[in-house]
Amino acid sequence: KFFWSVLESFCNEELQLFIRFVFGRSRLPDEDEFMMPFTLCSFPKSGSPDAYLPESHTCFFSLSLPKYSSEHVLRERLMYAMTTCREIDADFLPQNASAQRRIGIEEEEEEDGGEDVCCIGQSSLL
Repeated sequence: KFFWSVLESFCNEELQLFIRFVFGRSRLPDEDEFMMPFTLCSFPKSGSPDAYLPESHTCFFSLSLPKYSSEHVLRERLMYAMTTCREIDADFLPQNASAQRRIGIEEEEEEDGGEDVCCIGQSSLL
């Protein structure tokens, strides 16, 4: 319920960061080239919603947003995600294992015994 109010309060630079966060680019294509509508999705995690950051799905131009307790918390969490989560999927792989744990990266071995796969998960703020 707070999302649209927060989005309307963004300056142009913040709107650009938001588009980059949910779409993977700082600009949308021309209207005649773009057919994918923005989708706001429910956030299927348990526990306190204020403990989680929003999750973007750039391939689908969508945002999974927890039901934050206030507009202030939503703005704070969204701004944090938009300004610190600047890479898409596994494009950024920190070499330091503690840095990987801090941002929620887990390495999983493929079933065929091949290369490791990097999965970026949702981190709790608490």
